Amino acid sequence: MSVMNNFGLIALRIPKECPQIFRKNLSQEYYLFDNRYEINEKYQMPRFKKVVDTTLLYGDYIHIGAIVGKNGSGKSSIIDMIYRIMNNVSAVLETQINVNQLIFIDNLYGELFYSVGKKMYRVSCLNHKVSLSQISGTLIMDLFRCNITGIGMDIEYGTIYDAKMCLTKLFYSIGTNYSVQSYLPSSYIEEIGHRIKNSFQYLKSGKDIWIKDVFNKNDGYVSPIVLNPYRGVDGTIDMENELELTADRLLSILYYYEKKGAQFLIDYSIPKIEFKYDNRALDRKFKRDGILTFNIKSFKKDISLAKSFARVIIDQYDIEQGGGQTYPYGYYMALAYLVYKTLNIASKYQNYSKYSRLATKNYYQEADKEEVKLIEGLVQQICADSSHITNKIKQTLQYLKIKDCKFQDSVCIEDYYKTLYSSLNDKKEAKELKKIIDGESKNINVITRNLPPPIFKPIITFVKTANKAETTLNKMSSGERQMICTMSTIIYHILNLQSVEGDKDRINYKNINIIFDEIEICFHPEYQREFVEGLINALKFLNNGIGRVKYNFNVLIATHSPFILSDIPSLFTLYLDNGEAADEKNTIGNPFGANVNDILRHSFFLDKGFGGEYSKKVITEVINILDKETLYEEGDDVNIIERTKQIKDFIDNIMGEGIIKECLRRMYSNAIDQR
Repeated sequence: MSVMNNFGLIALRIPKECPQIFRKNLSQEYYLFDNRYEINEKYQMPRFKKVVDTTLLYGDYIHIGAIVGKNGSGKSSIIDMIYRIMNNVSAVLETQINVNQLIFIDNLYGELFYSVGKKMYRVSCLNHKVSLSQISGTLIMDLFRCNITGIGMDIEYGTIYDAKMCLTKLFYSIGTNYSVQSYLPSSYIEEIGHRIKNSFQYLKSGKDIWIKDVFNKNDGYVSPIVLNPYRGVDGTIDMENELELTADRLLSILYYYEKKGAQFLIDYSIPKIEFKYDNRALDRKFKRDGILTFNIKSFKKDISLAKSFARVIIDQYDIEQGGGQTYPYGYYMALAYLVYKTLNIASKYQNYSKYSRLATKNYYQEADKEEVKLIEGLVQQICADSSHITNKIKQTLQYLKIKDCKFQDSVCIEDYYKTLYSSLNDKKEAKELKKIIDGESKNINVITRNLPPPIFKPIITFVKTANKAETTLNKMSSGERQMICTMSTIIYHILNLQSVEGDKDRINYKNINIIFDEIEICFHPEYQREFVEGLINALKFLNNGIGRVKYNFNVLIATHSPFILSDIPSLFTLYLDNGEAADEKNTIGNPFGANVNDILRHSFFLDKGFGGEYSKKVITEVINILDKETLYEEGDDVNIIERTKQIKDFIDNIMGEGIIKECLRRMYSNAIDQR
């Protein structure tokens, strides 16, 4: 696109009716993310004012903007308003397709404007009136509008639209914020909401808080929003679990990158990916889900019962077994995981909800005729499901095809793929796997479905390019891990969105909104400097390399980093000062490619200078002493010789080089001469 990017946020409107608990210190009605627009006050909407060819900036399908300002200026408040609006419109639409995950926030007033190509859209949430509209000039066409009352919900659609089509006209938002101070439930406890069913169901303040549900992603990517990393009920992040998830998410991506000779992490190569057999894997999963500890003897007994739940599930998968053959421990571990994951899918995912009653059954319980039919339907749906939801089931089924279920210790990924290839009877499967081994496959989902199952623990070896030193993910620095976690999370969600593409029962989003808040946490300035380029390369790689679907990306970065801002023009930057959009004339003309010191001074409102406040105080005290010229006054408790030495040492050995140091030297010389 030469004039307009394919997808981008334009503006946020916060009407005066919006309560203080939502707007915080945001005092204006409009906040522009894209300065090619201006606000038409008469019609209460943005209008295009400035044609700018952005082809040479980020490309056709990537748009990047920023929000900058001091702490407390309103950056996170802006982002929270975006999340609330998307939460509410989703809470309305998802009820129309039998999904009921999100809590509708009461008394919220806000509107979000965005563009797709040359079309402009508005998501409006004015308390109980919610709508999605397409705007052409001053003409507004509602794609849907809804009014929630005390007895239910009155919803109307445009002539060719329904709930699913409206969701596809929206965008999918992936938000990340690793700050421990963010998204604490206590910060949102006053934001009362309710779940929308057939009637208005209010939830008491403190019993359930809307933001908790936005972290869950068990709806098959129906609701157009997810926040990362996942936080527990108290708002805390389990970083051990996050690290484990990161390693799991990285496997197929890193394998693909290495096969293509590409570099996922700057300054590192990945020569080796191993899988170590983990005989405690099921114990941890069972404990996490409140199930009794896994016992191999008990499980063998369970599957020996002809009509037990475990036996019926395994039989439905039609797993080949040799009569009277003695199988290794790993074989039974794989079978147990297969049963566990099958029932887990039935309990977690909305599109498997008709099988949810099966999830409460114990493995050894006898299944009646109705339950056998339910299990049959569940397994059939799982086998036909090519989305991310069933990847681990497919991994386990592939592993069970390997003769004698080898690898009871550890195996590298190449040897595993080769052994699996020699065990496959299905020609189509064998052909797909051969492409993976030869580095010819572009389908990440196929690479993922053929990885070892979760009874193996992945061990990824990273090698530093500079000194060839080896390390693993858990031994890397916090900044390196932070970079890997951030990038892998974004790629993971985009790949999952790709995996549901084409499924008529799910939402096929085409536009993805990525929001980074506090992105520079743990990042050295060099990582900050390289972040935008690394992100753009990853998004291009997804669209042009491994991606089956091409997406339009809008990226919004709330940052304090001048290095990040130097990669974003002022055209797409919202400057905030104490809750208000700052006048562009008071900021640097354009931070894109500008000197970092200039960006610091003008774009981050450092009107009190660049130096630390304490060093400024100490230097001022030294200047005051030197201003006395004699270096000594009656009543000083330091003698003249000692004071002279202190000041000389401070100037020569403590002060940094520069104009101030030279001025202090001159003042010191004048004082000595005067004495």
